[in-house]
Amino acid sequence: MVFVLDPFWVATTVFALTHLLVIADRINRAIIALLGASVMVVSGGLSQDEAIRGIDFNTIALLTGMMVLVAIARRCGMFEHVAVWSAKIGQARPSAILALLSIVTVGSASSASFRTSQASNAGFGVLRSVSEMTLMSRKIKVPVPDRSCGFRE
Repeated sequence: MVFVLDPFWVATTVFALTHLLVIADRINRAIIALLGASVMVVSGGLSQDEAIRGIDFNTIALLTGMMVLVAIARRCGMFEHVAVWSAKIGQARPSAILALLSIVTVGSASSASFRTSQASNAGFGVLRSVSEMTLMSRKIKVPVPDRSCGFRE
C-alpha cells in the first residue's frame, strides 16, 4: 500500500468522487471510470491483479457484439423499418406505437433468451430506443410514459 490509509476509506472516497464526477456530467464517463480505477490501483486499494480479475471479459465481449449488431442493423435500415411499421400498424397513435415497440422488444428478448443464456436487456432496449429516435426524426409523435401512468406527447 502506497499510503498509510485504511483501504475501506480510500475505496469509499474514490467511489464517491467518481460518482459525483459522473453526475456532474462534464467529463466523459469512461475517462472518469478509468481514472477512478487507476487511483484505486495507485493508492493501493486494489492490486493490479485484483483489478484485472475484476474485469468481466464475457460482458465486454457481449456488449461489443451487441454494438456490432446494432451498427449492422442500422445500416441495413432495420430500425427504420420497425419504426415505420409500428407507426403504420398503430395508425400514428402514440400509445399504440409505444405498445407495438414494447411488444417487438419483448418478443425479440424472449426469442433470443431461448437461443442464448446471456441475452442482453440493454441490446433489446437499443432496438426500441433507436426505433423511437427514428420516428422522432420523421416528425412522428412518440409517447413518453408519464408518472401518472398516462402518456404525454
